[in-house]
Amino acid sequence: MQEKKYANIVFPIPVEGEFSYLLPEQFRSKAQIGMRVLAPFGKRDNETEGIIVGFPEDTEYQELKEITDILDDEPFFSDDMLKLTKWVAEYYFSTWGEVLKTATPVGINIISKRIVKMNDIKDRDKILSDLSKSAPVQAQILTTLAWEGEMSIQKLKTRVPRFVYSALSALEKKGFISISSQLSKPIVKPVIDYLVHLAKPESEIISEIEKLKDRYAKQSEILEILVSRGEEKILITNLAKLVGTTTAIIRNLAKKGLISLEEVEVFRDPLEGEIFPDSKNLNLNPDQASALNEIIKAIEKGVHETFLLYGVTASGKTEVYMQAIGKLLDMGKCAIVLVPEIS
Repeated sequence: MQEKKYANIVFPIPVEGEFSYLLPEQFRSKAQIGMRVLAPFGKRDNETEGIIVGFPEDTEYQELKEITDILDDEPFFSDDMLKLTKWVAEYYFSTWGEVLKTATPVGINIISKRIVKMNDIKDRDKILSDLSKSAPVQAQILTTLAWEGEMSIQKLKTRVPRFVYSALSALEKKGFISISSQLSKPIVKPVIDYLVHLAKPESEIISEIEKLKDRYAKQSEILEILVSRGEEKILITNLAKLVGTTTAIIRNLAKKGLISLEEVEVFRDPLEGEIFPDSKNLNLNPDQASALNEIIKAIEKGVHETFLLYGVTASGKTEVYMQAIGKLLDMGKCAIVLVPEIS
């Protein structure tokens, strides 16, 4: 297998195309398609989050910027999701990056902020006085930084609403300020749970069970369950539900040295606990059947037609949608369902 030297990156912006970057040696064995990376982008080389979508063997460009970091241990987007998002972008005349942004859960992105800091300036008062006459916006920026300290450009724009970027560029060239990038942490944090297992030999635990039975029935029951499971561990939240108690009661056993708690990251499953009914088609009433028949006629003809299903809530419109989609799937075609949400 040829060593990965270059990577094509798609950024979550309304700009078409993939961007080629050099993969530093320390990332070449780790990098995979679908992983999120940080890379300098734009005129100011802001560190921007993007997605690896390919590894070209060669590139026509002589000088390439380097990827600065890889954010994932496993691909964030699967191959199927990348294919789907690319198809959506082409079908709806969007950019691939914008579709990938839409497919990314809110709150997990790393955002790069541009931070402005005033440098040590000799004869600052005189310079401020001169600038207030010749370049008042520059003077206002320096005065703001002198009073409030370093801040993001976005915050500075609330203090100095006009001509900020041109003034900042001029001040940076004069050496009066420094502009750097600062990465914000994702808002969403991992869900942490604890695996529970016995901390002492079974014989000692059985002895403790007898001592706890009268005054601490729940703690005794917890230990009995753990003994019955042998070496099999259980999440503290699941154990609490099983016994009908709180995690605080379980933690008391850890304080007594009878059990151990092992910290683990738990992946969110939005479908956990959901019960899905049989997916067989339901019998349609005459109105539903008539509507479905019209839609299927258009599907079989292969023509694009628009249908408006009219009916009150719970009148059975969804079943018509589902059976129409089922027909498409049987024909080897696909369908997109847009679900309106009221927030």
